[in-house]
Amino acid sequence: MYGRKIVVKMATLAPEGTDWHGMLIEMGQEWKKATDGEVQLRIYPGGVLGDERDMVRKMRIGQIHSAGITTEGLTEIVPDFSAFYVPLAFKDNADIQAVLDDMYPSLEKKLEEKGFKLLYLADLGWAYWFSTTKVTSPADLKDKRIFTWAGDFKWAEVYKKAGYNPVPLASTDILSGLQTGLIDAMSTMPLYALAQQAFGITNHMLDLKWGTLLAGIIIDMKTWNR
Repeated sequence: MYGRKIVVKMATLAPEGTDWHGMLIEMGQEWKKATDGEVQLRIYPGGVLGDERDMVRKMRIGQIHSAGITTEGLTEIVPDFSAFYVPLAFKDNADIQAVLDDMYPSLEKKLEEKGFKLLYLADLGWAYWFSTTKVTSPADLKDKRIFTWAGDFKWAEVYKKAGYNPVPLASTDILSGLQTGLIDAMSTMPLYALAQQAFGITNHMLDLKWGTLLAGIIIDMKTWNR
């Protein structure tokens, strides 16, 4: 019925053994069951294939077929996704969901125009600032070396103009950057800070909902249409 077997190679930053990784494993099992074993999902977790921009590039040249990525990787394809990581732009979860519901059809269409099928998109939760020393307000971060995504030049420039000291790094280098003092503050979800083992170094959290973190699962249209 389905012809020859299809192995879908998927990359993600989600650390192995986390709930996010487990969700992808379950999805792969469902694909295999629904196609009588004809479609199999091979997952590369923990950023072993590089940062999210690397994943998008590898999808474009056919080295992998799918990715579980956050707003950062999605913005590399469709810049409109950047609306979701504007700092302090959302009041609560209902606010986020209202904007997501309104933008979803347009985001889905623009991804397809770029050759990607959106399989899943959801709000993972709030991002907070984590620092190696105590911070009580965003102003306290201005003397810190803060992580920004490598390749995201626009946001690095925004932080510079606001008086911050951004240090562009691949997300796969965050832990080593903290260990060596290259950076001393980062914005992420508490659960991800725990999974990434960064919480042991950045053990001070600013109790302020800095922004939201979206995550989506995409697959290239060529593979989807097979």
